[in-house]
Amino acid sequence: MSCKHPLLRFYNPRDQSETRAILGLGTAMAKYHFKGYEDIIHRQDVMLIPCGKCIGCRIRAKQDWATRLELEARAYKGRAWFVTLTYRDDTIPLLIRNTGELIEGGVSMWSRGADVPEQINTLNMDDVTKFWKRLRKYQTTEPDMGKELRYFYAGEYGEQTGRPHYHAIIFGLEIPDLKKVPGRNQYYKSAILEKIWGKGNVTIAYSEPGTYNYVAGYVTKKMYGNDTKEYQNLGLTAPYACMSRKPGIGMPWLEQNLDKLWEQDYIQLAGKTAPIPRAFDKMLEATDPERLWKKKQARQKSAINGALQAMSQTDQTLLEQYETKDRVLMKSFAKSKGKL
Repeated sequence: MSCKHPLLRFYNPRDQSETRAILGLGTAMAKYHFKGYEDIIHRQDVMLIPCGKCIGCRIRAKQDWATRLELEARAYKGRAWFVTLTYRDDTIPLLIRNTGELIEGGVSMWSRGADVPEQINTLNMDDVTKFWKRLRKYQTTEPDMGKELRYFYAGEYGEQTGRPHYHAIIFGLEIPDLKKVPGRNQYYKSAILEKIWGKGNVTIAYSEPGTYNYVAGYVTKKMYGNDTKEYQNLGLTAPYACMSRKPGIGMPWLEQNLDKLWEQDYIQLAGKTAPIPRAFDKMLEATDPERLWKKKQARQKSAINGALQAMSQTDQTLLEQYETKDRVLMKSFAKSKGKL
């Protein structure tokens, strides 16, 4: 199990309110009078539920998003792009910290840990939102640009300069004027996209599993340490991720492959298998909650067998094992600055 602080859910077919209730270990111990995970992990009416907050859950969230991005790309037969949007010096968003005013143009070099200037460059979600709107409008007048547009993108700051920029996976877009970037064989430019962006460079590459994993990494990076609070305290937009919804990323693939997922408890990707994303589990639960419960029991049994195997080789309780693994992951997470 990827979660290192699992919660507990008790299944009661006669009481849906109790079945929906998810309890922390301490609360469950007081309510049901047991001493630890070891006392209940074999019970058929108990399910360990990921907490959604620990480092293990964050890494799993990254894996889930990478899987969903790869599945989304399958629907577009090669029309998936890895795109980076950057700013020119005269268009880069600049925050006047003492007034909160956001203006366009003016470079203020800054890196985390250094003294913070009164004027500082910041991400601006509105710039990207308007880019998507202009791109969709352009598609309606230019059939060779494709008829669909879906995306997953992340905003971040340069490690050395603090300069804001955006990485995106774009699905369904046709780019008729691709030109190779000299000296960078895998990268392309598009005069059309640069005109629509209107604020700087647009660098393009064909999307592949490595890029899905890279962009999905920002789901974990934005939760690294106290970064979010630090940026917010400065008045800056913290690094973030945003994506197309209704349907969610990867959901069209899921709707076409529901029967397959009921039969097998994994997803076959390019050269590897991946666990079923938790967002997919929610759709499976909506179609047949009892059947999904049994599927989760099978997963839990496998996880428990692994835990028992580990327990036979140590004096640690299951909770202590989770805490030890959590500390190791946190150390690696901090060392990588949030990109795992």
